[in-house]
Amino acid sequence: MKELDKLPFSKRYKERIENGKINVFISDDANYQIFKHLEGYDESIRFTNFSGGYDCKMVSERALNDIKNFYVPKGYHNKKFFEITDFYELKYSPSYSILDGIEFFSRNLMGEYDQNRLKDDMNLIFESNKINIKFDGFKIVLIDIDLDKYKITEFPMEKVVEEYLKEADDLYVRGDKRLALERVWDAFERIKTIYCKKANLDKKGSSVRLLKTLAGDSDEFYSLLNNEFITLTNIGNKFRIRKHETDKTEINDNLHFEYLYKRCLSLMRLISEKIVILESKED
Repeated sequence: MKELDKLPFSKRYKERIENGKINVFISDDANYQIFKHLEGYDESIRFTNFSGGYDCKMVSERALNDIKNFYVPKGYHNKKFFEITDFYELKYSPSYSILDGIEFFSRNLMGEYDQNRLKDDMNLIFESNKINIKFDGFKIVLIDIDLDKYKITEFPMEKVVEEYLKEADDLYVRGDKRLALERVWDAFERIKTIYCKKANLDKKGSSVRLLKTLAGDSDEFYSLLNNEFITLTNIGNKFRIRKHETDKTEINDNLHFEYLYKRCLSLMRLISEKIVILESKED
């Protein structure tokens, strides 16, 4: 076995991850399924320690210790970053740490039978959740896909986005500009994920892919739209767009609601009209 194969997923693919060449998106459903299955295989195992005696540890504990030989895993939960001290806290970590956890968990299982069962379970989860990776029982490998072959027309505007936009328009006409702004912002946040499932991208990767589609061959327009995405995202992070976000800066002027509503709506119109144009070209 090559030394490279013994490294965890995040280290084997480090350069491609850092350069944005690969994005592995694990949904909440897939995350739940992964750790539920791992928990079912977790057990106490007996092993020889450095002094020649015997110790017992859970498979999950040994797997986490193996990860810590390469880096200190971090998680994010309840709006806080924290250092992971329990294997099952990996569910709050980035996708690549979760994949590292799967690999080391399997490597610490006793016996080929359980390793093969776990391999099959993980591959079923990956396949059913359209995650383009495959597990051979020891390491996870990428199933490379050519993102250029995916056109935005293959991902029709999600029904929920259309519903948000229709509701926003109805609310605006009725004069409820606060709630109209909230709905159009919901549509903006949702449309960022348009490539997540089919093209196996995280939200950031999906947004980049969407921007490239909107800009076409124009680097200048890509930069302009990218800046607009960033600006609107920052506005959403700073100001109280949604009623329940009580820890953000309040908006008290109806004109400000109207300005933000029309600014976000103009971007959403560009996206929807671009989709219509692309669809008409393919017909």
